[in-house]
Amino acid sequence: FKKHKITTEGNEAFEYDLLLITDPPDYCFPAIKGIQRKGVVGLKKLKDILEIIDLLGLAETIIIQSNQLDCLSFVSAFLKRNKEVIVISTNKDLFLLE
Repeated sequence: FKKHKITTEGNEAFEYDLLLITDPPDYCFPAIKGIQRKGVVGLKKLKDILEIIDLLGLAETIIIQSNQLDCLSFVSAFLKRNKEVIVISTNKDLFLLE
């Protein structure tokens, strides 16, 4: 976490100064180095939400990886706290409103 870098199994490295949040099914996080580190949390359990609250003061930018519409409530909450929010989704219809 101190190095602000995450590396995939394929040795592709990504530098960051952001908090990474994801909600994979059954907490099956992707196989990337550093996934067990502090600051990488899910969105479903109370202990994860409490960890997010504890870490919120340390991050200016929040990344949320989700394909679920309910992630928008988290986006809204972070925006209200003047955080930059980046949403990563493979669901191309996630933000389409009828």
